[in-house]
Amino acid sequence: MAIAINNPASFKTAFLQLATTSLTLDPAQKLAYLVPRDERVILDVSYLGLIKMAIEAQMCKNLIIDLVFEKISLSSMADGHHQHITMTLCRCWKYSYRPIRQRLNR
Repeated sequence: MAIAINNPASFKTAFLQLATTSLTLDPAQKLAYLVPRDERVILDVSYLGLIKMAIEAQMCKNLIIDLVFEKISLSSMADGHHQHITMTLCRCWKYSYRPIRQRLNR
């Protein structure tokens, strides 16, 4: 609370960022949070919020999140095509997501 009072510009910026998305600060939905960081208020979007934004932007139809361990190779088929993206976050585990539907051609 003190950070929001001492730095009202960062508080306003965080709320403006929230207003430009379809996310909510409802703790039951777990989509986004206001977090004090480095003497500022930051809008922190959770992975559930990122999934919701990607689906609403029609970048994908659905996302499947898997926990992948090192030295284990996974691949999947979606609509007859291999669509598999893996991001390494640390040496012991990885997050993997597979877009089900590719971005719409506009």
